[in-house]
Amino acid sequence: WPFDHILDLTLPESRSKVADALRGLAEGRSPYDIVYKIRRPDTGAVAVVHSIARHDPSTRTVFGTVQDITEHAESLAALSAATDRLSHAETIAGIGHWTLHHDTGLAEGSAGVFRILGLGTGRLTLDQVEGLVLPEYREGLLHAHRGLAKDGRSLDITYEIRRADNGARVTIRSLAQYDPATHTSFGVMQDITERRRTEQQLRDQSSALAAAERYYHLLADNMGDVLWVLDTATERFTYVSPSVERLRGFTAAEAVAQSLEQCTTPASMALIREILPGRIQDFVAGDPASVTQTQQIE
Repeated sequence: WPFDHILDLTLPESRSKVADALRGLAEGRSPYDIVYKIRRPDTGAVAVVHSIARHDPSTRTVFGTVQDITEHAESLAALSAATDRLSHAETIAGIGHWTLHHDTGLAEGSAGVFRILGLGTGRLTLDQVEGLVLPEYREGLLHAHRGLAKDGRSLDITYEIRRADNGARVTIRSLAQYDPATHTSFGVMQDITERRRTEQQLRDQSSALAAAERYYHLLADNMGDVLWVLDTATERFTYVSPSVERLRGFTAAEAVAQSLEQCTTPASMALIREILPGRIQDFVAGDPASVTQTQQIE
């Protein structure tokens, strides 16, 4: 086959690479080991080929091999695409997966693991990871990792680290299982820093609300005037302060058990039912005058 015929079979995007490699081979400048794409002359199908060759200057000949690696290349492309999708999913979820080899203490981690730890890519060691863990969590994590191989226990532990790149404090939840056949553990880790921060904010807000409620009841339970809360939909009291006993002779519990109609005269009850809907409507509409109102009833 003439030189040009080989180039004619080669797809345009690979042609200059093949031409340079062939010239370098003929001139003895560089080894010939190249992967490129061709279009088969019989079927027109695109094939990926791997070619290796050696130049013999004494005989001015080249001996080489050509191998069709189309299926292999397609498998590698599919694997690469799946790996990219997994990496993207890990980035979105803030997770990473890892494998720990207990014999050597070495670990392999996905891009998500290195991103969470703030490390450059490469190989990991258990000592390297534990060096990032805050001192108060270090012994517990070390004990949990040892227990994976020693007792075959699964791992589910939460701990905090300082990222290697910026020193930021990160909360991590790690889960793993041990495989006795390979003496390795496979696990996942997730950055739950934001979730923990949100949970703490909710706990703080809940504590502040509980404290405000205690203060409210302390004030209401000890004031001279009667404070009450009424559910207007059911016309039932949901709270009545203890001072009601001095005014009406009923305890707070007894007063709450009574309906509004039981507490008022028929004329006052009719007045309440007449004016209350309009005042509620004004309040919902945002009328400032409806926030505080005074009404005399019997």
